[in-house]
Amino acid sequence: MVDKCNETLIDPTMKKVHYIGVLDIAGFEIFDYNGFEQICINYVNEKLQQFFNQHMFTLEQEEYVREGLDWANVDFGMDLQKCIDMFEKPMALLAIFEEESLFPKATDQTFTQKLMDNLLGKWSQFAKPNPRPDPDAHFAVIHYAATVSYNVTGWLEKNKDPLNDTIVEMIKNGSNSLLIRCSQTILDSLLKI
Repeated sequence: MVDKCNETLIDPTMKKVHYIGVLDIAGFEIFDYNGFEQICINYVNEKLQQFFNQHMFTLEQEEYVREGLDWANVDFGMDLQKCIDMFEKPMALLAIFEEESLFPKATDQTFTQKLMDNLLGKWSQFAKPNPRPDPDAHFAVIHYAATVSYNVTGWLEKNKDPLNDTIVEMIKNGSNSLLIRCSQTILDSLLKI
């Protein structure tokens, strides 16, 4: 959606570039019970924090050096790429989650076991869960802000939840042409499934 909006704002003939972006670095949360929705929020915030650090600290310092300012670079120690990779790389958390969602006989236990077998000891950001506050948590992720224990109960079922037909029809037949254009590719791919 943001990319489509930016297409209307960016004029390559002009020196000044106008664009919009989305950044919410205040959304990291830890609850007594951290499930599917919470890991999605914390994963996105991990990526946003990395983006923020890169643009506010690293690139800004590089600019100071290019401008010849008397500046000693500061290492902010916030490279979050390892945690992001633990989510995104092949045979990492999201790939295992997607793969297990495709198996009809997969269970919360088989999913948890596959995570443990493939990630524990191989990724420094993946850990055994802390029994407090959720004694039923299945694993933990060491995020930039804190270590969070996650409970996988129901994740596989949530990943199989199809897009509601009413919502699809509402978007396809709506009056907002921008929304229709932005969502058409996504809707087409979802309708093929």
